[in-house]
Amino acid sequence: MPIKAKRDKKRDLTTVKVTGAITYEEIMTALAAFYAGETTNNVLFDLTEAQENQLSLDQMDEIVSFQPRFNGKRDSGKTGIIVKDGHLWGLSRMLAKESNGLGARHTVMVFSNAEAAHRWLEDC
Repeated sequence: MPIKAKRDKKRDLTTVKVTGAITYEEIMTALAAFYAGETTNNVLFDLTEAQENQLSLDQMDEIVSFQPRFNGKRDSGKTGIIVKDGHLWGLSRMLAKESNGLGARHTVMVFSNAEAAHRWLEDC
């Protein structure tokens, strides 16, 4: 499976590494699994090895508005997305803007490198 999650309880951080091509169904399954389990306040999605995916606007809206993200399981925290430029950069920026605008209890930011993302996540 091209989506692997690793939880670091000490840092209250889940890192999700995406490699290769993934489908909308795989994204939704990974989100559901994360919120069904023990969550961390901070999450880092590493999309630097992901292939460009063609998600429809309806699919993107469903990812953004995925209800468990808003039900209080993560009362605070941050979500960072590391992505190279291109289509995934644009989708990630759209996801961050829409998530932050919908009242998620955690801020979403997009980064082009891991160092900046980790600094932001650790700055509480």
